[in-house]
Formats: sequence, structure tokens, C-alpha cells
Amino acid sequence: MNPDMQEFFDRVFGDLPRQAPGSRASTLRGYNAIPAMPGSTTALDVGCGTGGQTRTLAKMHDGPVVAIDIIQPFLRRLHALAAKDDLAIHPVCMSMDRMGFVDGSFDLVWSEGAFYSAGFDESASICHGLLKPGGYLAATELVWLTDDRPEAAVRFWETEYPAMRSREAVADRLQQLGFALIDSFVLPDKDWWDEFYAPLSSRLDGLREVFAEDRDAIAFLDSTVGELDVRRQYPESYGYVFYILRGE
Repeated sequence: MNPDMQEFFDRVFGDLPRQAPGSRASTLRGYNAIPAMPGSTTALDVGCGTGGQTRTLAKMHDGPVVAIDIIQPFLRRLHALAAKDDLAIHPVCMSMDRMGFVDGSFDLVWSEGAFYSAGFDESASICHGLLKPGGYLAATELVWLTDDRPEAAVRFWETEYPAMRSREAVADRLQQLGFALIDSFVLPDKDWWDEFYAPLSSRLDGLREVFAEDRDAIAFLDSTVGELDVRRQYPESYGYVFYILRGE
């Protein structure tokens, strides 16, 4: 990603509590669904952003957490926050579709709201290879929750995320990729708003003024407004599901 785009995304998302739907409570629920792991295990957070979930994970996890993201300003923010709290987090600037880790490096791979960017199936498959035998993957994915899908929501997501599937279809695909499903749950609606959509929506007008001459930036901000409107109208029809899995 070029420096101008990195600066733009940092300006839009960098100082938000999270860069995707989620909460400390949901991160803890996902982690607590994992059976006891051996001491001093190594974890990887894929698409960590500024590390809202990474810092929660590091406080719970008995071992270091490697955190990767493609946006360097996000990682600088995470580094400062981790140092402030004396957390064993190691930020690395790296794309999730070109991760340079040796297979079997991690006991736990984590990802909240990020797998879509490289393709959920491809990301899950890559992470399966990175796990030690019997290691765990915990990841969220945007899915349809109902068969009766509002036309406006379908139109929006067919453009923004055409690979979106049902909750059950994602679970089936994960099993085909070699995972055993331990647990899954839908993130509550407040996970979308409290630390992500609400602070994001409060700054959109100001960002439109700052980037008024940047056609691509304005198009992105317009799409974000559309995303917020769709979520306000149809929260029951789609959502993020947290999948907790064991590699086999």
C-alpha cells in the first residue's frame, strides 16, 4: 500500500478504538472458548490494526503475540500502546497473503474483521499451515444471518463484499479446510457501534472537508456512509460471527 493511502486510512481509522466491529467482551469470550493450551505459547494476530483486540489477547495469553498489519502507522500506534502497558506484543508490517513465517510456528492464530481483505478461505487456509498440530484459529467473518435478506442490504454487500455467505456455509468451508469447529457466536450489535461505527460516523463530515479534492477518498467516505445506513436499517439480516476452531 502506498504512503498516501496509508496516511489516508490512518487519518480515517487510526485513532478509533477499533478498526472493525468487536469489543473486549467478545475477544474474551472467543479466547475463553479455547481449551487450555500449554504454557508459553506463541500467538499471531493477523490484520491487527492498532491492536484493540491484540492488547486484550496479550493480557490473557501466556506467551508473546506477533501482530501483523500492512498499514505502518497502525503498527506504530500499537507499539506505543503495548510499550505503555508493558505487553509482549511484536508488531510486524506484513501482508496477510504473503506472510513469511515458517509453517507450524504458532499455537494460536487470531483475526478480527480482517480475513476478507485477502479472501476469507485463502486466509484461513494459510493460517491452517502456520498452526502447530492441534493449534487453534479464532477469526470473525461477515455473514448473512437470515435467508430473507432485504434487497437494499443485498445490493450494498454484493458491491462491497460479493463473497459474503451464510453462517453455515462459512462453517462448512472451514471444516473442508481441515478445522474442527469448537464454538461460534454472533457479535452483538453494540460491537458494531460503541468502538467503531459511532466514533467513525462523528468524523465523516470533517473528513469530507479535508479530502474534498480527492475523488477516491470522497468515494470511499460515501461508501462508508452507505455502510452505516445499511447497518442502521438491517442489523438482524447480517453480522460478524466469531469462529473458534482447532486445526486437524
